[in-house]
Amino acid sequence: MNMQFSMLALPASAVLLGACANVSVLPVTAPNQPGIRYWRPAPYIALQETRDGAKTVCDYKLIMLPDKTEQYAITMDAGIGTVESKPTLEGGWNLTSLDGKADSKTADNITAVASLLKAASGAAANYSPVTPPETRSPASNCSGFYKIVYQDGVIVDFKRVRLSR
Repeated sequence: MNMQFSMLALPASAVLLGACANVSVLPVTAPNQPGIRYWRPAPYIALQETRDGAKTVCDYKLIMLPDKTEQYAITMDAGIGTVESKPTLEGGWNLTSLDGKADSKTADNITAVASLLKAASGAAANYSPVTPPETRSPASNCSGFYKIVYQDGVIVDFKRVRLSR
């Protein structure tokens, strides 16, 4: 009798744990993948030569655009519990916050949701905007649109983006 109970309890517990409420943030790998879609931001700099009286200067502006190579989907599954998720998408594509609650009566799921929230906010926390210098640099070949290329959190290049007309 004890052996039969153990053999039934194991699959039953697997089904119950699999039916827990959760919020998932995953990379998009298929066109029909369900979920609320967003892209991670990529920093760009626009340079423009301007005149300041008799002096020519190089002005720049930092612009955040979607990185079309990094698309993610947020999905919610209530399972046998309840789930609330409130993503905030700036400009319709940039995830700036994700507030979520899952009540599945399982401490492991609450921990998992907290780690997802931390991971989602980490993308925004790792971004540090360029601080403008106190004085503008003199213009020299100052025009164009450039993607800022990072490697290991350090700027390693400015890749010129050709704009079609």
